[in-house]
Amino acid sequence: MYPPGVAMLGGIVYRLLGIPIWLTWQIAGVVADTLVIPLLYGLVMLGLGHARVARSAMPIYALFPPAWFNAVSMYTTALVPLFAALSCYALLLAVNSAGRRRLVMLLAAGLAVALCGYFRSDYLLIGASFFPALWLAQRNFWLATWQTALVQLTALVLLLPWAYRNHEISQRWVFGGSNTGGTLVTGLGDYPNPWGFGPRDQDRWREASDAGLVDPFDFDSDLHFQMVFRQAIAEHPGAYLRIVLSRFGETLAEPLDSGLAPPADAPHGSAIRSGGAANLIAAAKAHWARGLAALAVLASNLGWAILAWREWRKRPLILIPLMVAVYASISHVFTFLLPNFLMPGVFAQIIGLAYLLARGWRENAAIGPAAAEQRTAPA
Repeated sequence: MYPPGVAMLGGIVYRLLGIPIWLTWQIAGVVADTLVIPLLYGLVMLGLGHARVARSAMPIYALFPPAWFNAVSMYTTALVPLFAALSCYALLLAVNSAGRRRLVMLLAAGLAVALCGYFRSDYLLIGASFFPALWLAQRNFWLATWQTALVQLTALVLLLPWAYRNHEISQRWVFGGSNTGGTLVTGLGDYPNPWGFGPRDQDRWREASDAGLVDPFDFDSDLHFQMVFRQAIAEHPGAYLRIVLSRFGETLAEPLDSGLAPPADAPHGSAIRSGGAANLIAAAKAHWARGLAALAVLASNLGWAILAWREWRKRPLILIPLMVAVYASISHVFTFLLPNFLMPGVFAQIIGLAYLLARGWRENAAIGPAAAEQRTAPA
């Protein structure tokens, strides 16, 4: 059902050291999340050259409760922020290099993207998302094209063993998991909809049984539910568009999970969306921690808007980490959106918040000596 990263990591450590998978996963999440902090400093210095922003980004991320929770939650997103940040860092080094070193860094970026795919199949295509930033940074369409292609193809090649295993089972080359179709339909059911889809996995089990299928998340059901998803959009495209627009609005101020459980009777998810103003007020009181996280995300997006407006012509390399956050949002806007699905892009969003706090609205604030010249290597 899921990509094999969790099982591989947990199984190897258990065989070698006898440590339970759940403990391995939590330790790995904490270590990975800790390593993101110095990477953030490097990303800002390489991409923007602003020491104050770089120094601000580290404690903001380190003290951001949703990042803590993601690290120890045992979600499949726990390690992906590290791999996504590493791919960005390798790309920044590649653009500022030439010859063999550039090639090595591009391959390293592809390896990092592959690791993202091994733990979250919805992030196996982030390599392709770097193209706009590479093009703007180097002003060379074909150079950006081959760099993007090399990164993404490297990732797909490294995922071939998993895809081959899936081919042996399903006769299809599947680089992700077998739950794509069911997940897409659940994404539609998470909102008021004209198709009668429910928001829970139990609804998929019932629908699979009605269709004569055994498991809603195996490969046969995957094809069935992908067909159901396409037919649903064809029948009511306006309803799907409303869902997409609603998801897009949510990504602007996503209520990320900090791990603080609300009261048992608090409204959640689809109940909030369909319950009117009373449910919204009750949800705001019960989910106050998520509300604060949503405000932080909104401020981060505002900071990125200011940063991009001021800096993209002079320092376009800083857009490389932004592409991870953009990919995280766009890919889930059209498929299925839960707050933890966006966590791999939060390290990039934190850069926007750090920029807002470090520079604010000051148009002429000093950038610092490190940004006096941002070098890009010749093609």
